[in-house]
Amino acid sequence: MRLPEIDHYGNEIPEGSIFFKTPETIGDIVSASTSYFEGQRPLNPKEQSVKYIKNIGVSIGIGLVIILIGRVTNPIWFSIWLGIPIIIAILISNSSTKFKGVCNYIGTNGFAEYSFLNSPENIISSNEISFDNVTDLLKGSTVRKRNFNYEGTDYFFLWLNNGREVFNLESTHRNKNNEPDKYPFEYYFMALAVDQWTKRLVSQLPKKLQEEGFLEFDLIAYQDSKWINVKYIRMGIGFIEFVFSTKTVRYNHDEIKKMYFQNGSLFMEHKNYEKKLFGFIGKGDKNEIPLTNLSNQAYFFHAFEKLMGYSL
Repeated sequence: MRLPEIDHYGNEIPEGSIFFKTPETIGDIVSASTSYFEGQRPLNPKEQSVKYIKNIGVSIGIGLVIILIGRVTNPIWFSIWLGIPIIIAILISNSSTKFKGVCNYIGTNGFAEYSFLNSPENIISSNEISFDNVTDLLKGSTVRKRNFNYEGTDYFFLWLNNGREVFNLESTHRNKNNEPDKYPFEYYFMALAVDQWTKRLVSQLPKKLQEEGFLEFDLIAYQDSKWINVKYIRMGIGFIEFVFSTKTVRYNHDEIKKMYFQNGSLFMEHKNYEKKLFGFIGKGDKNEIPLTNLSNQAYFFHAFEKLMGYSL
């Protein structure tokens, strides 16, 4: 398999890069990166010992400085301020002396990431996700605040195959506008994968319209310890329908009165919708699309713009 010339940030892949494992099911590789390069090798026992001694020596120095500045005389506190830096130094040394590497890929038909420990042949984690095994993608985020102060945004990317979990990433970024761009890398990597997944769905759009006359978008709910698909939206050229058990609400292109985002949902008002009694009672059709539960959200936005003529 021929690797691309660029990494995930659009830069040239450095000479000497070693991709110790390559995927087989994710199509043509769009971008790739690795932390393993020619010349890298595990530390021998002597080199490891030197690193431990050096780090522990530095930690003892730091501990003694704290003791002298704080004029610590109590034996217990003396042991604490000397022992904690040593423990931290041992943990850091233990991590930094390990020989490990990671490589990952974005492909036209999926994404993959692998890591090794001690030897490139010793693969300790392997995730290769082919879009052939994906039917739905959920993406969402929740802002965390304490005393009105922003503390971070929890986010998730959940890839499903007819209710079965294929891959899930949950983490936190710290961009107040929920636009973390290229950092953290985990979020950026998933965003690149979502872009390729959406391109795949878009390429299938003309065929689906020709065969069925509309596209379907489900809501995904977690119920009884499993993910279930709920049929909710049908969209064709110039119309969108909300499907319920008792009725179907249809909006033609020229019947949309108003659209707006609120509390993580997209609201749509039909031209027959009006408020009465000083806005306390609504009459007519008004529908909500909970975006966190909407399968293939980016594809929905693209299709809505193309088929309905509105930009969201």
